[in-house]
Amino acid sequence: MKKYMFCFSLMLIAIVINTSCRPHAKIETSEPTKITGRITGAEYDEIIFSVHKKYTFTYEMDEYKAKVDEDGSFELEIDAYTMAPASASLGDTRNIVNIHLIPGDELDIEIAFVEKEDDEEVAKSKAAKPKVTYKGEMADAQRFFAGLKEKFPADDEFYSYLYDNYDYAASKNFWNSRRDSQLVLYDEFFRNSSLPLDVLREAKNEIIYEWAERRTYYLLYHHFWSISDHEPIELDGNDYDYLKEIPINNPLSKSSQSYLIFLTYYQKLIAIRSIEKWEEYPGYEKSLNAFVGLANAELGGLSRDVVLASRFCSDLKNVSNPDNVEILKKHLDEFGRTVKYREFYDMAFELYTERLELMPGKPAFNFTIQDFEGNDVSLSDFAGKVVYIDVWSLGCGPCIKEIPFAKELHKEFENRDDLVFLSISLDNRYKDHAWKYIKKKEMPGVHLLASLEKDKQLRKEYMYSGIPYYALIGRDGNFIVPDMSRPSDEKTKQRLIDALKM
Repeated sequence: MKKYMFCFSLMLIAIVINTSCRPHAKIETSEPTKITGRITGAEYDEIIFSVHKKYTFTYEMDEYKAKVDEDGSFELEIDAYTMAPASASLGDTRNIVNIHLIPGDELDIEIAFVEKEDDEEVAKSKAAKPKVTYKGEMADAQRFFAGLKEKFPADDEFYSYLYDNYDYAASKNFWNSRRDSQLVLYDEFFRNSSLPLDVLREAKNEIIYEWAERRTYYLLYHHFWSISDHEPIELDGNDYDYLKEIPINNPLSKSSQSYLIFLTYYQKLIAIRSIEKWEEYPGYEKSLNAFVGLANAELGGLSRDVVLASRFCSDLKNVSNPDNVEILKKHLDEFGRTVKYREFYDMAFELYTERLELMPGKPAFNFTIQDFEGNDVSLSDFAGKVVYIDVWSLGCGPCIKEIPFAKELHKEFENRDDLVFLSISLDNRYKDHAWKYIKKKEMPGVHLLASLEKDKQLRKEYMYSGIPYYALIGRDGNFIVPDMSRPSDEKTKQRLIDALKM
């Protein structure tokens, strides 16, 4: 017996030594990530790194730009608030290099393009996938995540299983299998790595919460959001069992983008459950009261603060009715008195103050965007007229569905030269396709094409997160309805008639 106890003690000591000897990086600090690098085999003037904004519930990004010297070298510092994914873009090619920012890390990257090929198509295909070499104390972490990205290209599989393979059971099995395969690779990585424990912990959390995010999105989409010809599926109790495997309240992942995005979708599940007892939508006040009540009853600590902040931020980007904004403000005030993680209240309150500047009667941002012929067009060019703004894109199903209604609505007012239908396309990468589509469908009105920068500017100034987005602007350049109804909505025609009387 003593022999076995001795062996067990040695094993225990070995485990303690293996973990206690690991360095403990502080991955949520104010220290920036320092990046140096070189680009070989191609010439670029600038490299742009994109990283998720701190404490956001969407995929909003901050950009950091670095000048590329004649020898291909570059250097920059990024304010990494925690361990977070980032991507680098060169020229028109986005996400050409994927890294993970780690506060205080000094990372060296070499981006090597192949030499030019006689065959232009071969050269393009090779240039799109340069060889990337990582050096530095945390290089192992970079190689691990780069390997995951290469073996599990999320975007293609995500959309394939969402739209092409309309089979909820198959999608569940797919994402479960994908997570399990990633965790096998992680376990091997953990055993052979000397990286700090908190870095390894966050590496695992990213796998877990990405899986949780996708599972929750699929559940919502297949059951509630289906816009295809298929009937939404019926769920049973087992469909929610996966939530038992997920650490819902996880203060150690407060800054993890995957965790925050997961809680955003979890918030939508709570929102739906909170109004299921009513046969019809009970109105904004009752639905918000029910949501807050359920969140307070079921959650606590970080998860409760994130879920409430996520709901308030989402509503503030979509609710423009003054009465509803006032209802939300009462809950926001109570949130401010009870919040534990103050930064989430501050974020929601900042958005509230911004929303007050986009209420009816407030000046609309005077953007300048080019039309399809390259001419600058400003909102102020239509001073003295009522402007019905529509932001859309070819890849937006709900946008396309509105086109016949928009044409019919335009016909109703075709004799009014004081009403402008102003459509802003976000298809800056597919300009020719967009213009051909506009001509083919005989879409009326004034048509503009927003660049990527103008798209970001519009989203910021008009505070919308999704498309189609509509706004109604008065003759004086002030908002009449900041978040205007769609052409298919029966209220829209009367709103336009009332606006023309002003």
